[in-house]
Amino acid sequence: MHTAIAGELEKFLPIPDGAQIGFIAYHWEEAGNPIQAASYNMKAANWHGTRDPAQALEAWKRASR
Repeated sequence: MHTAIAGELEKFLPIPDGAQIGFIAYHWEEAGNPIQAASYNMKAANWHGTRDPAQALEAWKRASR
């Protein structure tokens, strides 16, 4: 189920930002695809950057798992 959701989100959100990126990462994590999840977590961390440093740090932590 999570694989299908992540794939649909990628299709319908070709340029995701913020929470959308984290949401896609979450579904890849739950689908058991750590490489895709890490890629989106890194994108989320970069997006959050100076907007929300605490959230950026959490995204980097998830990416490094």
